[in-house]
Amino acid sequence: MLCMRPVKCRGPPIFLLHPVFAEFLSLSKEALPATHEARTALKVARELCNTMGNYFDDEKARRDSFLQTIHPLFSRWITTKVATSQGVKASTRTDATISVDGITMALTEIKNGKKGDVYMQASRGYEVITEELAKTNSKFLARGAPMFISCLNGESRLSLNRKYITDILHADEELIIAGAFKDGRHVVVEPLAYSLLYPDSRADGRMMQLAQNLFALYSCLGTIAREIKRCAISVTLQFPSFYHFYLARNRRQ
Repeated sequence: MLCMRPVKCRGPPIFLLHPVFAEFLSLSKEALPATHEARTALKVARELCNTMGNYFDDEKARRDSFLQTIHPLFSRWITTKVATSQGVKASTRTDATISVDGITMALTEIKNGKKGDVYMQASRGYEVITEELAKTNSKFLARGAPMFISCLNGESRLSLNRKYITDILHADEELIIAGAFKDGRHVVVEPLAYSLLYPDSRADGRMMQLAQNLFALYSCLGTIAREIKRCAISVTLQFPSFYHFYLARNRRQ
């Protein structure tokens, strides 16, 4: 059952369901540290502000530009484009996933224009992933399968308030970063950050805000990756090898 939870809805906030979401909220409000990853997050944020507000002919062009821009920060993890699940309708596909050891940690949905609900589609993609986790890593699923969802939605339109003639036809972009959690039988998805991307973002400090959110996401994906690996080890230890089974049987004889 999918449970959409805007901020004003009742119930405990998602950062109380898993500490990784509290970690994200904390890091996204702190000054960037003097690390290579933080500098990379700032460069990626600057590039997103410079490019994602441009006009794109179609969804593929927008998706390719976005994935190419964020790659320097998230390249340590496998990124799969146009991920689909076997036996699942095409409407549940996601434009990109970030995973470790075959387990998804984050998924991205990108829309060119206002056709379809990007937030709902990404949330449904998470629901499909949790259904598959019952077979691949039930231990991680039992811990709530915390993941991040990024929704990028842009609409190209005419504007006469641009600085340059080339910017008259541009796209206002909204990037939403949300947390997703399997709370018992319910899938909970809740926004954690909103960012508007356009060429003038540097003028009002939004580029730095975006960089802080990107660095927070990078750091929290590392937290989830470590949890996935711990769960995988726990699952492995629950099943003794054939060699140990053979020794135990011989002892009984």
